Amino acid sequence: MNPDDGRGGRRLRRLAASGKQRYFGSWAQDLWARLRAIDFINQGMIFAATLLLCFFPFMLVTDALAGRSAVTGMARRLGLDSQAAAELASLFASSTTTRNAVTGAATVFFCVGGIAAMSTMQQLYQKSFGLPGRGFRDLPHQLLALAVLVGVRPWRHGHRAGCTASADRCFSPSSA
Repeated sequence: MNPDDGRGGRRLRRLAASGKQRYFGSWAQDLWARLRAIDFINQGMIFAATLLLCFFPFMLVTDALAGRSAVTGMARRLGLDSQAAAELASLFASSTTTRNAVTGAATVFFCVGGIAAMSTMQQLYQKSFGLPGRGFRDLPHQLLALAVLVGVRPWRHGHRAGCTASADRCFSPSSA
């Protein structure tokens, strides 16, 4: 439809003008300006890539070092049946194999991956709220956040000694 065509074109121009009047000066314009200022789309892609490449493997290795299988938790959360869970389990090494493989350089990459994930999260937070980054001086905060996450995760998912499946359901956000 060409905007210069008779009644339909005039109506379309009126709707566009009305939309522009509502948009300019609104909270939606302010929100979009803030998202563009922090380069939201690119930051989100970097965040997702960091989670996939650094944080997800970090959590898999953390579970393996603690003697837990990450596969059972993934299968439970994805709602897989026993056959699908067995297929998923065939994609990952056992926790014993992973624990035995983590030595020397693997430990360094394991730690750097966790720090990279926390660093990306912190940078996104700082950009979102207009806070200045402090570079290397942010490392203690990142390490603390990583330690809290690693420490809280087993408790939250009922892997601590004495926790039961019913306790896990009681503490999960989906049961609230």
